[in-house]
Amino acid sequence: MYLDSSLLVNKKKLEGIEEDITCPICQGIINDPYFCNKCQNNFCNKCIKTWEQKNQNCPFRCNNPNYTYNLFLNKIFSELLKFKCQKGCDEVISYKDIENHYKNCKKEDFESKYYESQTQVEILKVQIENYNDIQNELDQTQERKEELENELEELKEEKSNLEDKIDELKERLNSDLRDKLEKDNEDLESELEKEKEKNSLLEREIESFEMFDFEEAMKDQEKLENQKKMLIKENKSLKDEIKKLKKKKGEV
Repeated sequence: MYLDSSLLVNKKKLEGIEEDITCPICQGIINDPYFCNKCQNNFCNKCIKTWEQKNQNCPFRCNNPNYTYNLFLNKIFSELLKFKCQKGCDEVISYKDIENHYKNCKKEDFESKYYESQTQVEILKVQIENYNDIQNELDQTQERKEELENELEELKEEKSNLEDKIDELKERLNSDLRDKLEKDNEDLESELEKEKEKNSLLEREIESFEMFDFEEAMKDQEKLENQKKMLIKENKSLKDEIKKLKKKKGEV
């Protein structure tokens, strides 16, 4: 049942909290309040049930919401809110007695039918607003998709350039490595040649040493020793002869 805020008899006392007591769907005073467990916003029980029949999300875009009866808010409304009769009778009705009053009110019911139709209109308005919001998000998503596709193309181009640079660096590295290996190989071959020459000289020296006749050398050394002894002996004999000659000369 739609509760028109214009029918509040104590409206001045409610200034500043109009948004808290207004249903986001029908824009009337919240009747039989239920709240979304995710966003905590309150709705009329009938409004939110009608909404659920066509929408999986709540009016505030919560996914897979659950709705719970708001006993606390209902108690506050029962103590605080008073209305004029929607049908046009002169009775002032408290929030908690509204349903019973309209069942028993004798006044013609054309105004309440009008308010019920207003509820459906307001629901459609909210649905249209949500549709427009979704469409705007879809447009923004499409724009973002195009931006991402452009960024992806740029990244692909950068990747291709990097791959070319990597291939170029690999080629240069391989070329430098080949040159270095060739130079090192040449140096090694040169060192090997030098070592071969040294080994060859050493082998010749070893061969010469092996060909040397030690026995013959010992014989030659022995001969030299004998010759030395003979020379020493001859030298002594010569000295003795010289002494003799000097002596004879002195006697004469």
